[in-house]
Amino acid sequence: MGTPHDRQTRRLQSDRGLSRWKLIAGAVSVTALIALFATSLARSPNPAFTVLAGVVTVLLVSAMAWGVLRSRRGRE
Repeated sequence: MGTPHDRQTRRLQSDRGLSRWKLIAGAVSVTALIALFATSLARSPNPAFTVLAGVVTVLLVSAMAWGVLRSRRGRE
């Protein structure tokens, strides 16, 4: 048996409540990076910026996918 506060402690230590907000923040970041990439393609002030925006976008998406897969494996 536990104390009445055990349930609240487990809930606060769980990452399930934050995972939705993490995904939303990641999606907003990816959307902003894609918009920067598209803007840099249209205006093309500096080709290096276009390449950098593309690389950062791909790295962010792959890191998010790896994190989601890792968290889902941990639940199963």
